[in-house]
Amino acid sequence: MITWHRQLLLAMFVALNLGLCALAIPATPSAPAIPTTGSGGPTPALPVPALATPTLTALPATPTQIALETGFSDIALALPLTIRHVTETSASLYFELSQPASGIVIISETTTKTASAVVEFDDQEANHSITVEGLQPGVSYTAVIGLLNAQGSYNPPAYRGEVWGPVSFVTASEAAPLRVAVIGDAGMGDEVTPKLAAQMAEADPDFVIFTGDTVYNIPDNRDHYEAFALKYYEPFAPLLQTRPIYNVVGNHDVEAATIYQGTPFYYRAFPPFADPSFAPSDNQGRNQWYAFAYGDVQFLMLDSQTFYNEDGGETQIAWLQERLSDSRFAYSVPAFHIPPFTSGRHTYDGLGVRQQWLPLFESAHVPLVLSGHDHNYEHLESNGITYIVSGGGSSSLYAQQNALPESRFFAHQSNFVILDFYPDRIEVQAVALGGDLLDQFTIPLSQ
Repeated sequence: MITWHRQLLLAMFVALNLGLCALAIPATPSAPAIPTTGSGGPTPALPVPALATPTLTALPATPTQIALETGFSDIALALPLTIRHVTETSASLYFELSQPASGIVIISETTTKTASAVVEFDDQEANHSITVEGLQPGVSYTAVIGLLNAQGSYNPPAYRGEVWGPVSFVTASEAAPLRVAVIGDAGMGDEVTPKLAAQMAEADPDFVIFTGDTVYNIPDNRDHYEAFALKYYEPFAPLLQTRPIYNVVGNHDVEAATIYQGTPFYYRAFPPFADPSFAPSDNQGRNQWYAFAYGDVQFLMLDSQTFYNEDGGETQIAWLQERLSDSRFAYSVPAFHIPPFTSGRHTYDGLGVRQQWLPLFESAHVPLVLSGHDHNYEHLESNGITYIVSGGGSSSLYAQQNALPESRFFAHQSNFVILDFYPDRIEVQAVALGGDLLDQFTIPLSQ
């Protein structure tokens, strides 16, 4: 039975979305030194279970009315609806149901409540990766799931017994500046993390880069799904429901305790998505490294665990060289977990990164590199590149141990970073829990 407060929340959810759904739809639509993770050997190279890819349903010439019923579906969300990626004209979404079911995803303009697309999915799969095309740049859209019931109408699925969403997003545009938030090592499940997430949401970034170690200590929870719910989806809900979060692989994301059905759960939660600017870069079916573009900047999301216990190191280096040589972009911003330079606890963990990747970054005139792993904030500079360590996404913090000559500022505080990208510069702000400004500086860009 649904309690009165759940009834109220669900009524509010349906009220928010009835204008969106009950409408005429147009016909066109850590260990120091070496961060191994338990086994000491490579993670088994097993593919993630195949994900269904529904096609965009052709809409009838006669407008159709689709309304969500007020009660929850009997089938729930195992992983909630999130925005994996947006471009100027498309959006990639992902969710997993508790069991396969027939249903629809409705994409509507948030302001006008005009439906832009209705995507059908069948009852053969529980995992659904959906990419909707034909959207307009810089426009806010809302996405809603409806699961088919016996009466032929649709009910929203609950997530852990409660309403999730509605989920909204804004497609990319050429408006400047591009604002990006950065956070890492936030998967402890402590009370600091949702406070940081709320502050980040108030800063209104276009998207978030998560520098690894998404969820720690999975065996402390009932199962993988509960661990990700309590330590990632619920703390980061204000961000996950409104914009993409782009994750990179951390050592704790692929340790032995994370294995689920033969592969780290990380790869189930964050499957590959399509970006029209790039060919697929997944390794063994995994979203191990990938790229995405915003305007003339490409972001390179790398897996630094290939220096330790993940396979694919040589393949990733070849891919990285190809990406860095792509003349379509003004410059690249790499992000990965283990920093090449850090004055904190993990000073020597990034030697492999430093030896093999930094010459490539320097040759390509990369202006900025983002990492986590050390639970602190640090700003470093070497050979014309700025390195930022943002691993203070929880209250588990590491003090400075080895002050490197490359270091410009170090803070033993919970933090996130805001980056504002302008044509001629990148403005950087490191923000502490509570809003105090830890560090602020500008990275000039060559014209």
